[in-house]
Amino acid sequence: MDPAAILADRRRFVALARRWTAPVRLQLGDVRAVPPSLLRLIHKVGARPAVELRGLPPDRLVPTLIELSGRRVDVLLHAPWAPTGLQVIDDHGLGELLFHALRHAETHQDRALRAALDAHRGYRRILAGAPRDPGDPLDLRWDLTHAPIETPRLTFLLTRNCQLRCSYCTVQLWDEDGALDDQLRGLQVLFAGRAQAVRMQFYGGEPLLQADRVRLLVERARELARQTGKELSIVLITNGLAVDAEIARFCWLHDVEVLLSLDGPAQITNRWRRPHARPLAGIPRADADTWGAATRALRLLQQAGARVQVILTVAPSGVGDTADGLAHVLGLGVRAVQICYAMGLRWGEAATEALCDQLDRIVDRHGEALSDGSVTWVNLWRSEPLLIDTALQLETDGRICFMNQCIFERHRPGRNYGIAHVRELQSLQRVGATRFHSYALLTATYSDHDPRHREIMLDNLRVGEAVRTRLTERLGVLPTAGEA
Repeated sequence: MDPAAILADRRRFVALARRWTAPVRLQLGDVRAVPPSLLRLIHKVGARPAVELRGLPPDRLVPTLIELSGRRVDVLLHAPWAPTGLQVIDDHGLGELLFHALRHAETHQDRALRAALDAHRGYRRILAGAPRDPGDPLDLRWDLTHAPIETPRLTFLLTRNCQLRCSYCTVQLWDEDGALDDQLRGLQVLFAGRAQAVRMQFYGGEPLLQADRVRLLVERARELARQTGKELSIVLITNGLAVDAEIARFCWLHDVEVLLSLDGPAQITNRWRRPHARPLAGIPRADADTWGAATRALRLLQQAGARVQVILTVAPSGVGDTADGLAHVLGLGVRAVQICYAMGLRWGEAATEALCDQLDRIVDRHGEALSDGSVTWVNLWRSEPLLIDTALQLETDGRICFMNQCIFERHRPGRNYGIAHVRELQSLQRVGATRFHSYALLTATYSDHDPRHREIMLDNLRVGEAVRTRLTERLGVLPTAGEA
């Protein structure tokens, strides 16, 4: 539709628009040619303006998409990496498009597209009109005062120490604990902002090597929840070796949900989850029977009445044990299980297909449990592959980072991965990201320095999408995290 014709006869346009069920499509080559008064008119009648874009070079296309997102304009985009059909270019939709563009650039080594994306990866600052900060790796701090309210979530990495050296774990472990002042500041940042619900999580390393710190932070968080009137959920991820009756009772008393790592029967769990050969001073040497320690922790937690969920991790070389491992865990009286596939490792087509075959067996055996949520797969409630995670964690050195920074830490610790130091932030509501931002930071930190990392990232993305596709085929249309 010709913009000039609309403006020349507004009454006729309004009468027509009220009958339309599809968005108004404006055939434009440059969004800057659209008068703001026309966009206001289209929005006023309840229609969505749409722009068809074709033939734009990357250095023009990327900023044009950013401009469109600020004007609430949909896009029919003709590009080899673009999804088919009209795309809603709101804040989330723009992130999705740029994610697909970056993946195409990585897969096909499209340098022009990658350069355009790198030049504009701080686009949220552009939209908000906030000043750029050269010290911020991705310009991820911006004014989100009027952004939709989401549940702030922060993972506290209390220590880099652990009693185990699991064969599929990619977290870099060393002798470093987080500072209490930074962690208390993290709680303040978590509870700041307009959101009425917040979520905190403990991770490691092994967080129960800092059991006293866990108790202190949980009690302080509960106090802040009472003071602010906010709803608080707390999650503790643990290998179970340090769980005793006192800790189990504490988790029950303070409503801490425990995510306990257990990969199946003894021969499977003990194969992957091995004790540290040379534990650091002050860390007790773990018994080789890690299955025995985990099941003991499970019994203590169950007896105390604590909420407990088992995390069952699948590695490429052990994928054939997945369904049997799940059956074993459910046989222990576990009411909630989450199945995860190991990231940062190369899967390949054969292992990926085997994983999907195991998923079929699980659906056949435990379809009801998948439907009622007692058994979940990491891609069941989220549309993105596990590799791409926009959740934030507080590192032991006080930096706020994406949780997926640990994917390749075995090869190159992500010391330059921080978004900001926790003392520099006032609220998590002013820090945010799409999966484009998460993927862009992964590529800048790892794959740009080592082609092997790029290959593994692309492989892991294929695994996540294969799992999501199979889940959709077997269970129907699945909700995303935002719909769950």
